[in-house]
Amino acid sequence: MSIGPAVLGDEGPAEGVPAVPSRAADGITVTSLWVWFSVAGSTRVALEDVDLDVPDGQFLSVVGASGCGKTTLLNAVSGSVRPGYGAVTLTLDGRPQPLPSPQVGYMFARDALLPWRTARRNVEVGLEIRGVGTRARRSRAREMLDLVGLGAHEAKLPGELSQGMRQRVNLARVLAVSRGCSCWTSPSVRSTRRRRRSCRPSSCRSGSGSARPSSSSPTISPRRPC
Repeated sequence: MSIGPAVLGDEGPAEGVPAVPSRAADGITVTSLWVWFSVAGSTRVALEDVDLDVPDGQFLSVVGASGCGKTTLLNAVSGSVRPGYGAVTLTLDGRPQPLPSPQVGYMFARDALLPWRTARRNVEVGLEIRGVGTRARRSRAREMLDLVGLGAHEAKLPGELSQGMRQRVNLARVLAVSRGCSCWTSPSVRSTRRRRRSCRPSSCRSGSGSARPSSSSPTISPRRPC
């Protein structure tokens, strides 16, 4: 005699037995996504029928030719661009999150650091905007700078840092405020490797669809707090 759905029959659980609610898996799901833009009176399709599933804890790099829609995909995941058709769903703790969401961080190709602020004070910007207290945001900023290997450079101004170091400050700034998902348009290989070693839970594994991050590979990383 088998035990399973066949025992319950078509009517479902027996009377008096409460149904167990299903819990959605955390991560990002892209379903039948289309994005198009109107340019000079004509319509240009940027994304066509894209399906994607990125589980919690996985790093996914999107590799393709220039202009193929990589950044548009990240814009849709972050909520910066609304789908013309289809859906993007970010699930945290079993609950779908509205997009755009403060749980999503977006790292652009240019670091855009404030030249008059030290590395630590640049990392604190997002936390300061959100009203986080001085002590808490200072602690978080130092934690993230240590994570990207710049703990000893927190007092330096952007002009005193190399371009690679500036990008790592940029990455630390994103990680300081994004606790649900990080989108990086052009992560550096060194920063990405360091982040993977330091933050990814040991139980997580990269899926077969993941590609090695490169200087031109937009990256999506749903994650739990570091």
